[in-house]
Amino acid sequence: MKLFKTLIITLFSVLAFSSFVQAETVTITGIAYGTTLTEELTATPDGNTLVRSTNHSIWVIDGLPEGFPNKVSANCQNMSLRSPEFANLGLTFNCTATDVDGDGFINVGGDPNPDWSGCFYKSVAGWGKYAGVTRSGKCAFAGNVTADGNVWALKFGGDFTTP
Repeated sequence: MKLFKTLIITLFSVLAFSSFVQAETVTITGIAYGTTLTEELTATPDGNTLVRSTNHSIWVIDGLPEGFPNKVSANCQNMSLRSPEFANLGLTFNCTATDVDGDGFINVGGDPNPDWSGCFYKSVAGWGKYAGVTRSGKCAFAGNVTADGNVWALKFGGDFTTP
């Protein structure tokens, strides 16, 4: 009888603590292929240029846990300040990404460096399978796809943690 009680207590303990161990962090990499939809340039009194733009992109992501599609569709809004030489003086963006199931998340990020070397992103909210998921990492411009720069690619990578 004592052995039976010990087995039952052990079983309940394992089940109770198993829910605490389900979080998983993986390293992801990806590339976003985007199209600039709108761009508004405004000259500032000090000779800089305020750039506001919107874009649509498809993100192809490698390294995701099972159950997360490796492609999402994203709509982003960007704002940056550029010097007269068009060097970056600060960039912010927010993106709403949705997968084939209608689940998705919101990322925010930016780049404070003049040479565009400080690009970062972080998730701030999610719904469906992305509820409670945290994402953060680095990003970098990967080049233009078209000569006019309206179609472009962006590389990214970082941590993807499920609850």
